[in-house]
Amino acid sequence: MIARSLDVDGDRRRLARAGVNAIRAARPPALLSALLIALGPAAHAACVIERRGEVVPDLSRGVPVVAAAADGVEAPFILDTGAARSVLTETAVRQVGAALDEWAAMTMRGVGGLVRHRVARLRTLTLGGAPLHRRSAANDMSMAVVPELPSGGGPPVSGLLGADYLESYDLAWESGGGRLGLYRVGGCSGRFLPWTEPYDVLAAEPAPAGWLIVPASVGGRPLRALIDTGAAQSVLTRSGAVRLHVPSGAAGPPLDGIGPHPVGAEPRPFAALRIGTETIASARLLVAADLVITGVDLVLGADLLFGRRVWLSYATAQVFLGRP
Repeated sequence: MIARSLDVDGDRRRLARAGVNAIRAARPPALLSALLIALGPAAHAACVIERRGEVVPDLSRGVPVVAAAADGVEAPFILDTGAARSVLTETAVRQVGAALDEWAAMTMRGVGGLVRHRVARLRTLTLGGAPLHRRSAANDMSMAVVPELPSGGGPPVSGLLGADYLESYDLAWESGGGRLGLYRVGGCSGRFLPWTEPYDVLAAEPAPAGWLIVPASVGGRPLRALIDTGAAQSVLTRSGAVRLHVPSGAAGPPLDGIGPHPVGAEPRPFAALRIGTETIASARLLVAADLVITGVDLVLGADLLFGRRVWLSYATAQVFLGRP
């Protein structure tokens, strides 16, 4: 997930030439030609964009809810790029017949602090016809099990699809979030999208947990913003409040989220919120001065992300935003 601005092709060509010169000095010509064939494709890798699936999110609750198939049973999940770990509710575990791990548990940090959960293991998980797999050392299909999740006033949801599963693909929203495409991307960098209209390119910082953290600013002060499709409203964290010299804002209604301690937040107006080349003259953000997310000053939620085309490139550590 490290943003790069290096001349990758140029570096590869220089390395290739250095390797060839060394081989000329030590190997006969016949071996040299075989190695050049092997080096050639790697030195000039093509940018490949392959569409692997598509789903239509339900945005009626303010966040994208998608139908995923867990062990062959279709269930509604909140698509949450801000969640480092995917979760299932206890009801969903029973509905899909997932196996509870009797020996394992995990500690998660949610909005309300640390909490320990049991683990369920799936056999298969698909979204829009594309198979999902956790990027882990064991390549397991596990999820944390929680009692329930906030449903935003709608029917209960079965879980959260977090970055641990989603980062296997690039995620592309059409205008307004009406359709979500899942893409395999390889050998690409820079402005590689097939879009014809103008768009901004935001390089993501190195970040844990598969997060995409991009630059933003409020009133000219730089902030680090987490792309969080699971947040209905954008939120200023404690570090962001400190950077902007904003009073606490902890007395408002609690944020939805996982954890034992409620975190209050209250809305406040801000001038000149800048994301890429777009400046929002008057933006309303929730201020949650008790919300601590390491390396994150601002949570960019669905209220600011949708209404435009959005491409989240986990393969190249970039975020592309169409003009609203």
